[in-house]
Parts: sequence; structure tokens; C-alpha cells
Amino acid sequence: MAGDGQTAFTSGYHEVLEWSVPEGRLQRRFKGLPERVLGLALQRSGRLLAVAGGSPGRGGELLVVERASGRVVKRLPGSKDTVLAVGFSPDGSLLAAGGTDNTVRVYYTSDWTPAWKAEAHADWVTSLTFAPDGKHVVSTSRDRTAKVLASEDGSPGLTFANHGSAVTSAVFDADGATVTTSAADGEVRRWKWMRAWMVEDGRRTSC
Repeated sequence: MAGDGQTAFTSGYHEVLEWSVPEGRLQRRFKGLPERVLGLALQRSGRLLAVAGGSPGRGGELLVVERASGRVVKRLPGSKDTVLAVGFSPDGSLLAAGGTDNTVRVYYTSDWTPAWKAEAHADWVTSLTFAPDGKHVVSTSRDRTAKVLASEDGSPGLTFANHGSAVTSAVFDADGATVTTSAADGEVRRWKWMRAWMVEDGRRTSC
């Protein structure tokens, strides 16, 4: 969904569809994309669209599309298996991606060079969302955890480990101090992560 709420994007076979929300009308198709499109993210400016996907068991793909022209401007290094999640930082300077290799990768959008990567989870990464100030990113996983990482270098912040099933999504509240997570069993939790971020002997610990 675009920031103005007027445009929505959905996945198709080797394509992404752009829709007018008020009219429910198909506006355009972006073709030449992964066989299965599993994650989408629109830069806040609306200029770039990140597309994650691939072919299960064969390889993952991460592409960046210029929305105005529909042209693929960058094909970022693929993983060994499908890429499931993708997200831009609020200022558009970073792009985060993750998937079935359990790894979070972050790239600079200025030149598409890698910023950092972290083997943050013991199972698939299912979603990635930046904090409103862009200083942290929260990742979720089938390993039943959500993790807050520093967006500058991927250093670990806090792990939410109290879920009973795979965690499917997480978002920061507007103030950035609270994270809301949802799991495959329908459970929703809210976490005051900044309050729970304890430091003992120089190490950040889980809540």
C-alpha cells in the first residue's frame, strides 16, 4: 500500500500488479519478476519498489523496480532459497531483506552495496519492519521469536521469545517504543521493548 492510501500492490506470476484503491481498478503490471513474488515494499517517496521472491528449493531473488518506468534498476545478490520479507527504512536509505536462509541482509540504496548481514534466527525470516526513526529494525521468524536489531550495523537489541508458534509479523508503534507482534496461532502481543532493553555486564539480554 502506498503512503497516501490510494494505491495498492499485489503479487502475480512473474509480475506485480498496481491497483487504484478508490476505484478498485488495475492500473499497471510490472513484468519480468520472480516466479513467486512473496514480499513487496514501496519506498516512502514512492520512487522505488522492492520485490522479493524466487523459486522454492532453487534460489531466491531480490529486485528493485523504478515505479515510474517499470524498469528493474537493480538485481541484488540472491540467496540459496526464497526471499520472503523486504522493507525500506523511513528515509529510504536502507533496504532490508530476509527469507528461508534465516539471515537478515541490509543494503545501502545509494549504491546498493551491503551494509551488513546477520544470521539472526534459527528458522525462516518472515517479516522486517523499521522503527519510525530508522534506528532499529524488527525481524520475525518461524523460530517463534521477534528480534530488534540496530539498523546501523545489525547488532542485537532485544529478543521476544514468548510466542507459542511462528511469528508472522511485527510493527513499531508511532512512538517507536512499543512493538506489536502476531503469530500463526492468532496470538497478538505488544512489547514495550525500550523499557525491557536491559544491559548486564555489557550484554543486551532478552525479555
